[in-house]
Amino acid sequence: MKPTHYLALVLGVALGLAACQPRTPTVKEVTQERFEPTYQLANDTLIDDYLEVLRRYNEIKQALADGNPTRSQAATDSLLLAAGRFVTDSPKDTTRLSQALRKAANDLRPPALAILQSGTLSDQRQHFYGLSQKLLAFVKDFGTAGLYLRQYTNPAALNNRPAFWFETDSLPDDPYGTPAGAQASLTAIYRSQYATPTP
Repeated sequence: MKPTHYLALVLGVALGLAACQPRTPTVKEVTQERFEPTYQLANDTLIDDYLEVLRRYNEIKQALADGNPTRSQAATDSLLLAAGRFVTDSPKDTTRLSQALRKAANDLRPPALAILQSGTLSDQRQHFYGLSQKLLAFVKDFGTAGLYLRQYTNPAALNNRPAFWFETDSLPDDPYGTPAGAQASLTAIYRSQYATPTP
């Protein structure tokens, strides 16, 4: 075999192996959804309540990532209180915004209560996926309050089924526990603006 043929063969094999290796997509390759939410939160109290819901969600996620079901339940209790304030601080009328605020807070309750009532880490992780699905609807309705919310997906999170979660920073911390060989990937970035409260 000529040296040039040997070099071409080695180079071809190396490139073929490199093409088979999974890689994490860059942020530029990920869907970036900058969107207008359905409703605008136009006062500071509602924005603070909304950010509190996101903070508590993040605490649940971190507790599950750390494998701490007791801390997850405490954070879930706090999320339910924050969602309750979201309802009590909403305008006391029958406008579409008021109805949407009440519905959004009520939609978070079933998966959150299921986390509270689950004693095992695996059950809590199952219900956390339900909470993440409800939070996605919450975000689409009310935006991200100026934050970048990164959606990560673990392809084998729940009995080899994919599940996603949200992060407010760029380093993922998988709440589902990563099975051997599975790697979570960044699948979307959400960002919206909220209305500036009028004085």
